[in-house]
Amino acid sequence: MKTTHRRNGLAGLLCLATTAAQPLGGDAASEAGRFENRVVMVLGNRGSVCTGTVVAPTIVITAGHCVSGSGQYAIAYMEVGGSPTLQEVRQISRHPEFKAGARVSIDIALVRLKMPLPKRFAPVTLDDNAEDDG
Repeated sequence: MKTTHRRNGLAGLLCLATTAAQPLGGDAASEAGRFENRVVMVLGNRGSVCTGTVVAPTIVITAGHCVSGSGQYAIAYMEVGGSPTLQEVRQISRHPEFKAGARVSIDIALVRLKMPLPKRFAPVTLDDNAEDDG
């Protein structure tokens, strides 16, 4: 990755180190703990910065437009001690019906890593105990 793009990505990485905003109906401290080891950043060597959700030790789901260019991509996260880490991507699979620039498209992609994320990362789960709003 070029130095200028790495700096842009590292600036985005700082967002991961900040306290999460208080979600509706929850408290910021408990909500931050639920997501800090389930969300990573997807960085492109052309300056793109997106979030990604961990669904398996080597699989991250993100938006298709985040990985639609021909550039190189890396997964980024903050180590426990606070240092930023980049992890190499092995493969990107966009939904077959994703169309860059289209008004209507299935905007989703899977990113496969070369190595598993650290053990502290856990796949996101659905909250079966959520109150039904409707």
